[in-house]
Amino acid sequence: MHVVHEGHVLAQLNRALAKIEALLRDAMTTLDSVAHFIVYLRDPDDAHRVQQILDHRFPTTPILLSWAPVGRPTWLIEVEAVAIHEYDDDRLPNY
Repeated sequence: MHVVHEGHVLAQLNRALAKIEALLRDAMTTLDSVAHFIVYLRDPDDAHRVQQILDHRFPTTPILLSWAPVGRPTWLIEVEAVAIHEYDDDRLPNY
């Protein structure tokens, strides 16, 4: 499997956020609806740089950074996001 931006954690972060943004767009919402992020880092030395970027882009969104052996050896970061988007559908519960 080809890994984009191998060895560059901030480029991988930006790619992960772009993928999340595309998924949210398909659900007719944006990154503004993200309630929180969980970020898994292969190297804890990357935490400060990643935290700076996320704090700048999402100043009011809770962010948890975790040191973890992410999915593939060349992945430096994985990003999980929980988004809450309000829409009108009587079949689903209100949040």
